[in-house]
Amino acid sequence: MNDFDIIELKRSNLRGATVIEGFSSIGLVGSITANYLVNLLDLDLVAVIDSPYLPSVSIVRDGVPYSPVRVYSGVIGEKGSDKIVVIVSEFEPPQEILKPLAWTIMDWVEDKGCRMVISPEGLANKAGEEAEEIEEPEEKEGAEFKVYAVASTPRARQMLIKNDIPIFENGVVVGLAGVLLNEGVNRGFDVVSILSE
Repeated sequence: MNDFDIIELKRSNLRGATVIEGFSSIGLVGSITANYLVNLLDLDLVAVIDSPYLPSVSIVRDGVPYSPVRVYSGVIGEKGSDKIVVIVSEFEPPQEILKPLAWTIMDWVEDKGCRMVISPEGLANKAGEEAEEIEEPEEKEGAEFKVYAVASTPRARQMLIKNDIPIFENGVVVGLAGVLLNEGVNRGFDVVSILSE
């Protein structure tokens, strides 16, 4: 049983789009990334995800109420030839809803003919804690933050290698990103998780 619905507010042709999932998790990486892209690219709100398992809240911005899980889309690239979809949420989904939420997202993405899902995720340090910011301003400027990626298909892994993105070789990807990766493997669909400190 799947108690999630994607309610489309605006008709959009999303065939071939890259989908970026932006739920909050370790270090708020997904949510920060998604909100940044929506604002930078001035994307249009095209759908919302609704469920009795989502928080009973309304996100109010500039006097306008919004659902806690929103789906935006637009065009990017030279001459607006590439399509992008960004799923935004400020809350971290609890463990018990991760699989049905991932199934809903993947079903919708496949139904719309999208080409890839990218799931940004925070990377915990060796002690299992979120990576801490460096407190000294002088050190912060020169600090290098490591970014890795893992992909669900050989085709997506080749794309990472071709673009010199370090592969996350061993470890655990938690939360929605981990479930989406597994679904990508099961369905033979390109899912990439970008892991950042």
